[in-house]
Amino acid sequence: MMTALVTGATQGIGLEHARQFLDRGWRVLATCRKDSPRQDLEILAARFRSALRIREMDVTSGSDVAASAAAWSGEAIDVLLNNAGTFGPSGAPEGMAYQGLDHMDYAIWRQILEVNLLGAFRVAVAF
Repeated sequence: MMTALVTGATQGIGLEHARQFLDRGWRVLATCRKDSPRQDLEILAARFRSALRIREMDVTSGSDVAASAAAWSGEAIDVLLNNAGTFGPSGAPEGMAYQGLDHMDYAIWRQILEVNLLGAFRVAVAF
């Protein structure tokens, strides 16, 4: 059985990829932040039972990523879908108010880079 690790699996693209992997008979290791709504992921877990394993992991936390890598160290991961990401406190198009070149909020930009760039790299290295 093939195994996929999907970060940011509670909604949107991550949830849909997890669903599609499961529908094709894959095992899925799904991660989500502690504060993420997981109702849809829990529905998948009930449907696919042992094929879906869920773990809290914030990609910006080195200790979270290391703990998850240790917990799943015996797993052969065939696909890493580094999906966890952010556009800041508001999604598009509202987020353009703080993303423009003439009015960049650098604190938000740092958080975006921490999640979308460094977090993805941290996960890739750990797994």
